[in-house]
Amino acid sequence: MKRKYKRPLQSKVTSVLLFVTLAIGAVTSNVFGQEVTTDAKPINPVFEGNRMLQEYVDLVQSGSIESAWMHWSPYARLRSERLGIEYDGISIKADLNSPLVKLSRFRPAIQLKSGGLLDSTYLRLRIEGKLKGEISVYHYYVRRFDNYPWLTFPQDYVTQGWEMRESRYFRFYISPSQEKYANGMTIESLDSFVDSLGILLSIPSERMELLAKEKIDYYFCTDEQEVQRITGVAVRGFYDLASDALITSALPHFHEVAHLMVNFRFQSMPLTTLPLLREGMATYLGGRATRAPSALLDMASYLYRLEVVDVESLLELMAFHTDVDASISYSASGLFVMSLVDVFGMDAVLGAYLELSGNLDETRQLSAADIRAIFERHCGTSWQDIIERFETKYVSGEFHGAGGDVYLRPGLGGLAASDSAGLVKVGSASDPSGNGAETARFKTIRNLTLIESDGRIFVRARPDRAGELSMTIFYGKLEENIFPASELFEEQFADGPEFQGYRFGLRFDEHEAGLYDYATSTLLSKFLTSFNPSSPYFNSADSTVSFSFPLSLTADVSPLNESKILSR
Repeated sequence: MKRKYKRPLQSKVTSVLLFVTLAIGAVTSNVFGQEVTTDAKPINPVFEGNRMLQEYVDLVQSGSIESAWMHWSPYARLRSERLGIEYDGISIKADLNSPLVKLSRFRPAIQLKSGGLLDSTYLRLRIEGKLKGEISVYHYYVRRFDNYPWLTFPQDYVTQGWEMRESRYFRFYISPSQEKYANGMTIESLDSFVDSLGILLSIPSERMELLAKEKIDYYFCTDEQEVQRITGVAVRGFYDLASDALITSALPHFHEVAHLMVNFRFQSMPLTTLPLLREGMATYLGGRATRAPSALLDMASYLYRLEVVDVESLLELMAFHTDVDASISYSASGLFVMSLVDVFGMDAVLGAYLELSGNLDETRQLSAADIRAIFERHCGTSWQDIIERFETKYVSGEFHGAGGDVYLRPGLGGLAASDSAGLVKVGSASDPSGNGAETARFKTIRNLTLIESDGRIFVRARPDRAGELSMTIFYGKLEENIFPASELFEEQFADGPEFQGYRFGLRFDEHEAGLYDYATSTLLSKFLTSFNPSSPYFNSADSTVSFSFPLSLTADVSPLNESKILSR
């Protein structure tokens, strides 16, 4: 009897139902209902694979979708369908990245090209899709069961031997080099993020239960090159719509999780969404890779204020991708989406999101006037009013004023930079927050003073004896082995001190300040004097820096408690 091919993610019942035909004997019926002699070995596996792929191509192009669908392995079919997300006009979701399916309405000319064995089980075959003189190259991965070739996902081959872990909502596949960075705190943060989006996006409880049961496949890769081996593109992270998998070299990668959760909320939707909303929503909810929304949206406000970008330049699809660099367009669109949600509500934004989705041609052809009209309809007001509300609150300065308690702000608020008397006594009349609160706590160490007042941490530092003003404050130390290593810490201190388990780091000099979470390798907040040279951040008269940030950014963990200071 042939051995059974076991898959770690399937239940025993499902495995038996789907693979019994591959394991019950020398002669059996396959999923096509045809007789297959499983003991007979193909003369050439590559020839057999190409023959199967050609048959698959012919079936798709002739419209025989059900028969074509059966060329995918039962395991791949399950994974593609498990979350119930569908896309308009896509006949075979597992293959939506291929020009064969993605461009099927245009009937591209498909040619099979060279392919070969990857190992004793897997093959990689290549097709070229030609449409209007343009050629798209695509690789199919094939896995052989009992010498019969089945289409499958590239991650099945690339991630063989990777460690697998599960959490409430995720099934992690971890590249061997990344195992030390996959700490429990990071994994828990992803589960909490999914819970929060379930509430924010009003996803029904039964759908959330389905997500917990079926789980999100998360492939934690070593670097962009390993991501490229799976996805074909060298990017930090990628949400693969075909398999509902996250393939990324960042952990956590909230941005890509946000993409999946928005699609999971809609369940059925067009394939392409206007990037102003698609990327703006994911940035507003999850930041980008290792940068939190608080860091990116704070920067975006300065970019708008300096007129580096405006909303009009982000409206049309092609302009978003070609006229503005992604480091600017993602943050700027995220802040605009944040303003829409704050003022008009998530339901209005999701309504516009869906209407501003379609196939690639439809979204590409949307004019700025079309887009403005759709926003007006869902927000119930004029485009001019939408922009005026956005600029008044998020661009003019109120976003960074005393009323805003989210992001890093330069200066000490109600306490003048030169008022050193207010920094030497607990409970002094000087109140950095400007809200009349008593100064509850303060701490002075050498050339550094920290004040905790009204839910914020105020920092003031002067140069050390050597005239240097460059410092890192480590704080929030956790018990040993909670997270033994931090990828971000290793990047920042390649030749410096050993990692000692401090979760947070506050780094600053006369030019910039940054707040970091080493457990999740995330930048939480950032201030650059280049964005606002006239800010009260640096006082050239006495060479001091001063700024503040809310305790909420660090889950109320204060640097006034156990901390370690490193002068750089």
